[in-house]
Amino acid sequence: MDEVLAWLPGALIVALVIIGIGVASGRKKSAPDGPLTVDSRAEIASLSGGERAEIDALLAAGQPIRAIRRLRELRGLSLEQAKGAIDRWEPGGVVASGLSDEATAEVDRLVREGKAIAAIKAYREHAGVGLVEAKRAIEAWPGYRPPPRS
Repeated sequence: MDEVLAWLPGALIVALVIIGIGVASGRKKSAPDGPLTVDSRAEIASLSGGERAEIDALLAAGQPIRAIRRLRELRGLSLEQAKGAIDRWEPGGVVASGLSDEATAEVDRLVREGKAIAAIKAYREHAGVGLVEAKRAIEAWPGYRPPPRS
């Protein structure tokens, strides 16, 4: 009986360690980045016209997996982020921003008038995003022309 009591604490510790390892390995690890974060939207907004056209062509050809792969190559996004972006992709390479038609028209008018700062401000207010994301979105907006440098 004394022999059993001598090794019982050691066996109990080993069993707890084995159970702990089993529980930890069965747990799903959470991804560090979400489907479409502010940073990934900014990365997408910074795509060049040629890169957007390339992804548009892949989507038009019915090849969304190749479009996701290409977007990941271009911007280093996670699979989940790139898939989320492609799911929201609109022709012309614009990721649906969630802006209402009125807000889109207002931002479009400001961009066409060359009022970049006002367009950035309006985009921020309507989309609820930060300054950097709004700036990149406006710079990627169709018809945007950078202001002349003095």
